[in-house]
Amino acid sequence: MDLGNSTKGELIEIIQQLLLERDGASFEKAVSQNQKLTFQYATSYFAKKKLPFNEEQKIKLGLINEEGQYTNVGLLLSDQCEHRVKCAIFSGEGKSRFRTGKEFSGSILRQLEGSYEYINLYNTISVNFNFEELNQMENRDYPEVAIREALTNALLHRDYSYSGNTLVNMFTNRLEIISIGGLVSGLTMSDIKRGISQTRNKILTGVFYRLKLVESYGMGVGRIIEEYKGKGTPRFNPEQNSFVVVLPNMNVKPSQVENQITKEMITEKQVLGLFEDKEMISRKDVEELLNCSGFPARKVLTALLEQSKIQAVGKGRSTRYILLD
Repeated sequence: MDLGNSTKGELIEIIQQLLLERDGASFEKAVSQNQKLTFQYATSYFAKKKLPFNEEQKIKLGLINEEGQYTNVGLLLSDQCEHRVKCAIFSGEGKSRFRTGKEFSGSILRQLEGSYEYINLYNTISVNFNFEELNQMENRDYPEVAIREALTNALLHRDYSYSGNTLVNMFTNRLEIISIGGLVSGLTMSDIKRGISQTRNKILTGVFYRLKLVESYGMGVGRIIEEYKGKGTPRFNPEQNSFVVVLPNMNVKPSQVENQITKEMITEKQVLGLFEDKEMISRKDVEELLNCSGFPARKVLTALLEQSKIQAVGKGRSTRYILLD
């Protein structure tokens, strides 16, 4: 093993991993380096599920060991959890046009709920009218069950012995969820699709099962595939050190994506053209240029702000925008 170019943090991770392997102990049962843990979010979450979360229950669930010390599972469920979920929303099929994003920290229960709610803010509903049955159908871009399962699996099965964030990237044609750690040794993707399960984090899985966040072991991938039956093909890409779930947008065709991107780019170019005659512009200037109401004007200004092409000056009705180099 070549450690010549490793940073101090990387060396600590490598040493910890080697010690775990040598001692035959799991990451979950190892004593947390941080013993000053609080569980405000977990306590409220268990209460919402009408489950006890006292000292005795923490011991039963594996958050506290026989010596009364917090374990790494305790750390993951605590408000001081060191891992995070980073969500990014992009316009288009690549990462060149970043729209917005948000990072979720704290208990992994908080990360799960927070990232799920955030993704659903951008999980657009499309309305289609059925002329034969004379009714309308509302279809989200991504099945909510599939999103939930993919997020839960990413947090439940990732390798927590390594630092790094769980990543969520939403594009116009797909949603990608990336977790650290490939498949558990000995398992193949074919095994996973058949429902064969070998859990990396057995104690944590037990906690999730107790909270009914997982209904049964090894069924997550199957449920995702079932949700997409006849509507698209989700992809599962296991790598050596990561696992990627790709959920296709069920309401978008490639041509629609290209047309929408082109339209947005033309509109933004028109707005930027205002700065040829003015040093500062207002939302009213954009409304007059595009002959639109306030909402579309705010949308294009927000997109330009997120791309760092303009900067807002002032607040409220007096807000003006200047061009950035």
